[in-house]
Amino acid sequence: MSVNITRDEWLAALEESQQLVVDQDPSLLTRRDYMVLVGVCENTAKRQLSVLVERGMAEQRKKRVVAADGRVRVVQAWRLKKSVKKRT
Repeated sequence: MSVNITRDEWLAALEESQQLVVDQDPSLLTRRDYMVLVGVCENTAKRQLSVLVERGMAEQRKKRVVAADGRVRVVQAWRLKKSVKKRT
């Protein structure tokens, strides 16, 4: 017996499964976003973000972004924890 599953059903299932692991919170910053915002090079950004995560001030998530070639990619991103945001 053959079951016909449409392309749209496959794509819907794939999108739903990715929603479970990918965060679309607008406060998430990619490393490049952070570099531009703070004005540091990539190595400094890596180090600073690692320290923020280690100290419990930020958390690392995944974010869906559109690359220059139009493809959607999932990349690492960071956001400040709510307790840190309240201090500012």
